[in-house]
Amino acid sequence: MSPSHPRGGYAMYDAGFSLGGPIEQDKLWYYLAYNPTFSKEEVEIPGLGMHDYDGTSHRFATKLTWQLDRRNDLEFSVFGDPTKFEGVTTGATFLDPPIASENPDPLLREIRRGGVNTRLKGRHWLHDNFLLQSTISAVWRKDSTLPLTERGGREGLFIDTETGIWSGGSAYDQETESLVATLGVQGTLIWDDNIFKIGFEYREVKVDYNDHADFVIRFPDPVAGELYRTQTMSSDGTIRNRIPSAFVQESQRMGDGPHLNLGLRWDGQYIFSEGDVAQRFTGQWQPRAGFTYRVGERGRHQLFGSYGRFYQELSMAAPALYFMPGAAYRVIIYDHDPRVDPVIGPGDTLLEDYVGGAFPETEGLEGQHYDEFTLGYEHQLTRHSKAAVRGIYRALGNVVEDAFAEDLTGWVWGNPGSGDLSHFPRMKREYTALELIYRHSGGERYNFLVSYTLSRNYGNYPGLFPSDYGEGFPNASTTVYHPEGFFHATGLLPNDRTHVFKCSGSYRIGYGATALWQSGTPLSEFGASLYDPVYNVFIVPRGEAGRTTSIWDLSLRFTYDSSEWWRAEVHPKLILDLLHVGSRRKPISFVQRRFLERDIDGNHITPNPAYGLATAYQPPMAVRLGLEVDF
Repeated sequence: MSPSHPRGGYAMYDAGFSLGGPIEQDKLWYYLAYNPTFSKEEVEIPGLGMHDYDGTSHRFATKLTWQLDRRNDLEFSVFGDPTKFEGVTTGATFLDPPIASENPDPLLREIRRGGVNTRLKGRHWLHDNFLLQSTISAVWRKDSTLPLTERGGREGLFIDTETGIWSGGSAYDQETESLVATLGVQGTLIWDDNIFKIGFEYREVKVDYNDHADFVIRFPDPVAGELYRTQTMSSDGTIRNRIPSAFVQESQRMGDGPHLNLGLRWDGQYIFSEGDVAQRFTGQWQPRAGFTYRVGERGRHQLFGSYGRFYQELSMAAPALYFMPGAAYRVIIYDHDPRVDPVIGPGDTLLEDYVGGAFPETEGLEGQHYDEFTLGYEHQLTRHSKAAVRGIYRALGNVVEDAFAEDLTGWVWGNPGSGDLSHFPRMKREYTALELIYRHSGGERYNFLVSYTLSRNYGNYPGLFPSDYGEGFPNASTTVYHPEGFFHATGLLPNDRTHVFKCSGSYRIGYGATALWQSGTPLSEFGASLYDPVYNVFIVPRGEAGRTTSIWDLSLRFTYDSSEWWRAEVHPKLILDLLHVGSRRKPISFVQRRFLERDIDGNHITPNPAYGLATAYQPPMAVRLGLEVDF
């Protein structure tokens, strides 16, 4: 996470090392690496001047490779990236940034991210044509966002939307610990021109939540004069997802030309709360197929294509809210300031009041998935160069989201367009792309890759993290909340980039570069929902309020190998990286909510003072100097 507010000075330092080699010759090898990174940035809190934003990250990795004998080897690895940020950070992702702040406490936080990953992988040749692979892994992760000051933890956040001024304390505090454990085994049989694979995997995701949110938003109102919206939310407890998987695959070469791959995968998802199954997904069958066909001298011409269905693992954020007894969500609209008098009076509305754990299992709920088709052609131009063209079509199947079902007088978690959510349209996201690729590799002097992508991303569902809404609640976003939100909702999606050009290359004597140019993304124009003024509705058709500016990025690497100048057992190499050369720090996303309220006739009123503010920028230019020693 990085702050989206205006910046002052910026500095980043890192130092690292890697070391590897044999412990026992031709038997046991090791590898160690450590890279701490320290950053410091001055960030402006509007109206209160510059404040510090400090970050520290410790990235490390270690690996042991053991060749037991000719047929068996083991690989054990541990790596991690515990990270801490402290200082001025962005507000809650679903809130517009402040125009000004009465006090700094709402924006001062301590953020911790990252964890430790471990994996043990074995390869065992049980026969000359049969390979057995086994894997066991565990990933521990801790994420927290806590107020940095005493006032920030004591008070909730207060936002005056008319002026854009923030005051009080922090909007939320969050502490999440997760463990992902995986056990898998895979067998590969090689028989003449056929390769058969079969595999099984069991994966368990456990998440411990301790999250709380508390904030008050003041809205001007054409009838009451002003309204106050309070939102409190908490998630305390443990949720699990148990995921068994199995797959079979055949790869068959039919003579010198055709090569066919066929496969079938099945995943199940079983969400547990309080020791019982709260929701299950069982019909997640995923057929996959691919082919290549080589013709011409030495297969210089190649036609290839593929089809696959892919189910996505469900985030635990939504199940924690609906199935965990320690979850609660409450929204009240007051006609008076609840900070003075929190009692609900006759002019107030209890808009939402939900306690977790009582939500029943939805029968026949289908998991979230998409289908992908590819078709391409590749031509071997010379010994070291190839050119290719590839078409991609990716279409969204069902999604899992929550929405307000008026006929059921409450919130429902399901598949929009079917079942209890049949009065909503089906979710649509279609990605179509044409890629042109030229690759030169294996040459004595230089290697490079150039690609161009022409694409279109269109539909009414931007994905698990809708960037145009500014939300981070997968499978429980306000993308789907009320039928009103689907008016003008179909169009170019927020991550649509019509043109993307990439180039990367290296030269034998120690130069390398990567370059990127991409067109901007579509912008929308939002107003307030009649159901709840915090929720967005489209004023103009989605993606038709302009585009962000196009951006380019350039990074360079220079190396100097001293082994050319002396003969010794130790060979130092200097490495200089220039990252984001000439970065103009262009804004890449903006506040797109233009109006904050609706009048009694449904007209959009009360302009949002934060409309058009930048919420993220290109990264700054950085210089990194390194030393690599071989011995």
